[in-house]
Formats: sequence, C-alpha cells, structure tokens
Amino acid sequence: MVRAPVAFLMDEPLSNLDAALRVHMRAELSELHRRLSATFVYVTHDQAEALTMSDRMAVMMDGRILQVGPPYAIYADPNCLEVAQFIGSPAINTLPAEIDAEGQLTVLGRRLGTFRAAPGPVTVGVRPEHLSLGASGGFVGTVRHRENLGSDLYLHLDLEGLERVLVLRTSPGASARIGDQARFSIDPDAALLFGPHGRRLYAPIVTREIA
Repeated sequence: MVRAPVAFLMDEPLSNLDAALRVHMRAELSELHRRLSATFVYVTHDQAEALTMSDRMAVMMDGRILQVGPPYAIYADPNCLEVAQFIGSPAINTLPAEIDAEGQLTVLGRRLGTFRAAPGPVTVGVRPEHLSLGASGGFVGTVRHRENLGSDLYLHLDLEGLERVLVLRTSPGASARIGDQARFSIDPDAALLFGPHGRRLYAPIVTREIA
C-alpha cells in the first residue's frame, strides 16, 4: 500500500480469524478497496466473503473457471449444475424431472408449468427460499430436522421418491415440527433447469402451475 500498487493479491487473508472478526474485517477490506481504487484479486473458499466483498466473482473447480460475473448473478443465474450446487448455503435443492413433447415439466409426479425446451429428462434446481409452506401446496414432505437461525427457519424434508433431503426456508414462527407432514409449493419462475450433462437450459416459461 505504501508503494501504491495497481493491484493486490490476497490469498485467504481471513481464514484464521474467528467468525466475529471475519465479519468486521470483510467490511474493513471492502472500505480499503473503495478508498484505494485499486484492483483486489481475492482468493477464498468462504462463500460469504466472495458474495459480500466482490464486484466480480470467478468460480473455479479443478483448475477450470466455470463462470465469471457479479456475485448475485452467479447465485441466481448459474450456467451449470456445478456452479449452482457450489454457490449458496444451504445448497440448492435438486430434483429429477421430465419435460414431455408439449414442454410440460413434471417434478415428482406434479406439473410445474410449460417451458420452451426439448423433451427429455432434466434436473430442476430450486433454492430453499423458493419453496413455500402452505396448505394448498402440491408437494408433501416429512420434517426430519429444524434449523432455527433466529431470522430464518430451515426445514429439512423427506419426500417420497427422493433420496436426498429437501431444504425449505420459512419464518421462525412456522408451526411444523419434527415428524409432521408439511405441504409446500415450488415457485416455477425460480426453477432452474439443467440438462443431463449439467449444462443450464435457458428455457423460457410459457405457463405456470404453482405445484
């Protein structure tokens, strides 16, 4: 900084700090970046650091750059299943699905809407915040675990026909208890479609069915 370089390279500078100090130092480094108007290349395995501090973010796996872009764009608009599963905590939910000849998307036996996409098997990715509890929901899961974080409640749900647990974000006041049957719906506008090889299918939605 004394020599006023045009770029700084930082390799996990906060990795050995405790949680509270890391939050404080994220703000300090972000302010330093604004004040110096220099390029910061920041390497980290911590998603919170990457998402909160960067102007642009690169996701790397096995020495390959998978996607580059603004942090929220990578979170909300991943270009492949690897990026979608890597970014976000809790991780994105993935469900097996099928698109028929008319473009109708069916997830675990429930119709989610019609998409402009070729027929065949797909994987649907949906973030925990895009699942909604409600008596009219078309899906039913058994509550296996509750994580109450104060501002949010995460429900871990077992679904018939699905090997992995589904995670749903709701308000802390939700009454669902461990062992309860919880009905929920999926927001079709927030559903991300991925092909058999994990590449994103940018398929416009034609009609919606809140399942």
